[in-house]
Amino acid sequence: MDEKENRKRGRPKIDADFTEQLVTSRRAQLNAKYMFDGMVLIKNSPEITEPEMLWQEDPATSSAISKNGILEQLGRMTEQDHLHPDDGIFFANRAIDALKAGYTSREVEKALRAIRMAIKKADGTPENSYERYQITMAINYLISMQ
Repeated sequence: MDEKENRKRGRPKIDADFTEQLVTSRRAQLNAKYMFDGMVLIKNSPEITEPEMLWQEDPATSSAISKNGILEQLGRMTEQDHLHPDDGIFFANRAIDALKAGYTSREVEKALRAIRMAIKKADGTPENSYERYQITMAINYLISMQ
């Protein structure tokens, strides 16, 4: 009778088994999962002009050079926000153009996040033309970074 019931509390475990050994917090696991999803998009899309600007492997040193924040946003676009992979390819190419134009990866990451947030907000109110306008403005800002 003194046994306490085992009740599970907190957030459910995510399906990112490969990240459990790398990071300990749930938020860091999610970020690593979405970054991995973005990297998969980059590696599996021959339409992306210069993928090495976002992800580059170095087999000699068993390391990689990556723009983690940009990859995370691209991964979130495809996995979390369910955008079409063609949209992810378009945004990846615009991100590469912005990096080549001299913008920092943090600035490009913020532009991608602004697009995601505008789309998410507009999905909740499809009849609101102002929300649709915000999506256009966010995308145009990323395009203007070239």
